[in-house]
Amino acid sequence: MRILQFIDTLETGGAERMAVNYANALHQAGDFVALAVTRKEGPLRAELHPEVPYLFVQKKGTIDIPALFRVRSFCKRHKIEWIHSHSSSFFWAVLLKFTLPRLQIIWHDHYGLSEFPEERPLYPLRFFSLFFWGILPVNHKLAQWSQQHLWCKNIQYFPNFSFPSIQEKKVTSLQGGSGKRVLNLANLRPQKNQLLLLEAVVQIRDAFPDWTYHLVGKDFNDEYATKITTFIHDNHLESVVFRYGVCPDTNWIFQQADLMVLSSDSEGLPVSLLEAANYHLPVVATAVGEIPAIINSGETGVLVPQGDVSALASALSTLMASAEMRQVYGTAWHHAVKENFSATAIIQRYKNWICV
Repeated sequence: MRILQFIDTLETGGAERMAVNYANALHQAGDFVALAVTRKEGPLRAELHPEVPYLFVQKKGTIDIPALFRVRSFCKRHKIEWIHSHSSSFFWAVLLKFTLPRLQIIWHDHYGLSEFPEERPLYPLRFFSLFFWGILPVNHKLAQWSQQHLWCKNIQYFPNFSFPSIQEKKVTSLQGGSGKRVLNLANLRPQKNQLLLLEAVVQIRDAFPDWTYHLVGKDFNDEYATKITTFIHDNHLESVVFRYGVCPDTNWIFQQADLMVLSSDSEGLPVSLLEAANYHLPVVATAVGEIPAIINSGETGVLVPQGDVSALASALSTLMASAEMRQVYGTAWHHAVKENFSATAIIQRYKNWICV
């Protein structure tokens, strides 16, 4: 099996993280794997194992014939048999198949608004699905959607997994006092609903005045980011809520945090929650996407209803009030992820699927 991981960017996002994770995990398993990035590099480039062949395509537009043939030459040189295409890179994967018909395409569906499938554009994805060998959705809702709407019916759900970082950087120092830091690791997008977390902070700030809250993720400087800025200012949260943007040292950031929270309206299977387990961090999350299938609320973490600020504030308060409870939940989450979402087990299932 000779496979190319194919992605549009290496910015810090779940799809991008999984493209690198699959590349590194397959390489560790002894398989030939390469990675190609079509449009833009980013911080995750540094996470790719140096022995994995890499191509930055530098495509200039939707149709860039010279760039397409650079990928084609790369595929021929490395005798690529499979293209594992993440998110919107499926378009170029199909174009490549037109020039190299022997290529088999796996499309990895990372659609971030899986709670609202009715809002998803169907075309031209439905047409391009004719050329997919298989579809790998990040949660069961997306698997159902693909089964109902797309023409490729070879659909398998494999959960996301974390993979140890090769980066040892320690450049980001979180504000606030040690032992009382809440981390939200997610790009600033409406579906991640950091505003819900900030509303909860307003409710619990007086009870826990020494705790601080840390938003790590890409700031798109858009209307949503402006809403976050305005909310922080209007509610005088500048001394307890801190924004860091994209950081190259998330491993170090996890080590400085004491509690992980995701307040999203929609998710697939967030890699950041799995990564938190590596550091025994307890987690609080909204019960969306695949999260209820991986977290047993009350045992391996705490789940709250989507959009319920009072429930989120209560869950945070309970864990913030008890270091012992944080340790119990963090240890349980660590063991659950190690047992059920190890890279080794999932890569073996993936290879068995392909090699049938």
